[in-house]
Amino acid sequence: MSELVAIDVSHAFSGTRVLESVSLAVDAGQLVCLIGPSGCGKTTLLRVIAGLDRLQRGRVLVEGTLVADAENPRHTPPEKRGIGLMFQDYALFPHLSVFENVVFGVARSSERAAWAREALARMGLEGYADAYPHTLSGGEQQRVALLRALAPAPKVLLLDEPFSDLDVTRRAQVREETLDLLKEMKVTTLMVTHDPEEAMFMADHILVLAGGRIVQAGPPLETYLKPVDAFVAALFGPVNRLEGTVEGARVATPLGSLAADGLPDGIRVQVLIRPEALQLDTAPAGAAGDIELSVDWARLLGRTSLVRLRMRSPATDAEVLLHARVYGTFLPVAGTAVSVRLDPDRAFVFPAADV
Repeated sequence: MSELVAIDVSHAFSGTRVLESVSLAVDAGQLVCLIGPSGCGKTTLLRVIAGLDRLQRGRVLVEGTLVADAENPRHTPPEKRGIGLMFQDYALFPHLSVFENVVFGVARSSERAAWAREALARMGLEGYADAYPHTLSGGEQQRVALLRALAPAPKVLLLDEPFSDLDVTRRAQVREETLDLLKEMKVTTLMVTHDPEEAMFMADHILVLAGGRIVQAGPPLETYLKPVDAFVAALFGPVNRLEGTVEGARVATPLGSLAADGLPDGIRVQVLIRPEALQLDTAPAGAAGDIELSVDWARLLGRTSLVRLRMRSPATDAEVLLHARVYGTFLPVAGTAVSVRLDPDRAFVFPAADV
């Protein structure tokens, strides 16, 4: 059963449409991520669902109950929708202790007080119950804000860029703790992010928003490996871009021929290739399908190495620069010849007009 449903939601500010016929459903206990570039309507959608902005077109249901209907009209106040909210600025009350922040607005029953103390311990904050927000680190403040949103036992939790103010190391730790807690409590969650890695890690299901519309919806693996267009492919990480023309349902590239299923012969296309699709070896190219390219430079990025390759296109004689991402330490010196094999599962062909 879907605990959160939005149907045909549209919204505009001063005549400018920011959401256009958006529909979504979040099942019980599921975590769905909304991802897209800045200004695509992600936060507006959360505010409309929460009731902070009045619905202009469409309907919103929480646990099967209609909480907003633009046609009737109906507008249930935010505090009566059974929705927990957490925005990126955390908005903790500076004059209240950590414990008081967590239980703020919650009936002071012994059961909820006990839950709050157990939750603080669960998140490693038991020693800060009487502390004030300004004494906490960013990660600690984030966890307090999350527990405050969960304290009323909401039917649905909305998170807006909850980890954006944290440094890279702390962000990875806090989002893992957050995911563990949400799954343990089986909280139905809709989360906004602009970070593709974060969406892949957190989500059971991803909704890609562009220009106020959902352009792709599906599980993380499908979204990454089967993007519907060039925008989605590039949203989930850097890509190498090549051009070509479809002939016989295939397109020839300097790295080999690729299938162009469903595209007519003669159409100009762009080929988007993820850096990890280029498999490198310092041994001479010998296997069928391998080609030799020259290393321009190589840089270690921690758990991976980024290698820039230089070649000339057989079709145009123009110089082509390609980037390959290799797991571990792979640092051939500039000018080294390496053999390259293309993984076609991480190469995507789209009409040039889509890019």
